[in-house]
This record gives sequence, C-alpha cells and structure tokens, in this order.
Amino acid sequence: MKRLCFGTLMHILYQALNQKVTIKSLCDAIFSSYAQSIELRDGSLPGHLKSGRDNVPPDVIDAARNTSFEDAEKVFQTKVISLIKDSKRESVVRAIKDVLREDTNIQDQTVIGYIEGYEKNNILINSTLGL
Repeated sequence: MKRLCFGTLMHILYQALNQKVTIKSLCDAIFSSYAQSIELRDGSLPGHLKSGRDNVPPDVIDAARNTSFEDAEKVFQTKVISLIKDSKRESVVRAIKDVLREDTNIQDQTVIGYIEGYEKNNILINSTLGL
C-alpha cells in the first residue's frame, strides 16, 4: 500500500528534477513557500525527510498553516516548479494520483492541502495539479 506523505512527495519530485538540483535545494524551495529555510537546520534533514525517517519540523508545519494558499502557490510556482523537468511534469501528476488512489487512509472527500476543490476525489478526476 502506498501512503501520501512528505517523503513520498519528495521521492516523486526528486525523480523529476532538472540536472544538478539537489535534495537540499528542492527542500529549501518547498520550505520557502512558507517563508522558511532549510539553511539553519541539520544538514541531514533533507535526506531524512525524503526517506521518511524524519517528519517535517513543527515550525514549518505551523508556518504552512499560517500561510495563505495564494502566497504559498506563488512561491511554489516560481521556486519549486522551475526545478522540475518540463518533460516530467505529467509523470509527477500521474505518480501523485497513483499514490492517492492507493492510499486508503485518505477518504475520498478529504481536502489535500488548503482549499475546497482539492479533495482526493477531485484530484483523481482532474488532469493537472498546477504543474
């Protein structure tokens, strides 16, 4: 069974990154969507997040909860999406949908993220996720 978590998303994105993009720079780009930085943290954190060994730090979770969808999306579009190969974006969407489809712990009407419209069921029937 597959599970949707930060580590799973990091694995999917990592497989689609442009050359010379590191796991650290990907992690920093994601954190920057919430006005956070990886720079002052333990250097092993990005790898531990990707492997699922560590959880996202509580201060980043709090920052994400207090950041508007619009603000996070703007930074995510400019900093994270630009790290992904254009030719791999469709594959990223398919992989995320595959994980969601198999994650039976997430109910069909559960909002994935911030806003209504991004419920599990809606994500599975739509063709893009903003990538």
